[in-house]
Amino acid sequence: MTRAAPTPPSTTPPRPAAPAGARPNRTGLFATTTAVFLITTLVLLWTVLHPSSAPIKTGAIRQAAQTTVEDQVKTVASRFVTNLATFSYQTIDGDITKIEQDATPNFAHTTQAALGGTVDQFKANIIARQSVSKGDVKGTAVTSLDNDTATVLVVVVQNVRNKTTPENVKLHVLELTLFNNSGWKVDQVGNPETT
Repeated sequence: MTRAAPTPPSTTPPRPAAPAGARPNRTGLFATTTAVFLITTLVLLWTVLHPSSAPIKTGAIRQAAQTTVEDQVKTVASRFVTNLATFSYQTIDGDITKIEQDATPNFAHTTQAALGGTVDQFKANIIARQSVSKGDVKGTAVTSLDNDTATVLVVVVQNVRNKTTPENVKLHVLELTLFNNSGWKVDQVGNPETT
């Protein structure tokens, strides 16, 4: 029988024995666990505060994101129609500026059914008739919405008078088309057909 050669002695010094009652070093484990917890908390917080940017959208998060966008669209539509129905021939330049703040650049140069022409024609008509109006939005409803386009119906009560007509109260339903280009802006204003 052959015998195995003896193993040479180790050149590394032996590890000293831990003193009695000493704990193992868990600092690395604690730091890693804390970092993972902090990152998870930040991701969840971001998801709650910005639901549209959540990487994985649950039904509730998708609904919250949709509601937020819908609220933004309704706010712009309501403000736009309030400004559109509130004007005076004496302050018309400032009134038109308010309207254009919520409109696309294309809006002013396009014939708008609800205005009976372009913004310039609308303005000229107000000045010629010496019209004064106050609009009060009574409701908005988003009828279609995707990432870039929305359609909104807006109900507005308008108190209007001019040099030939005493104060008159009118109810209007306007259909707005909005585009999302770094913020929601109105591109078209029409009068929807009613039957």
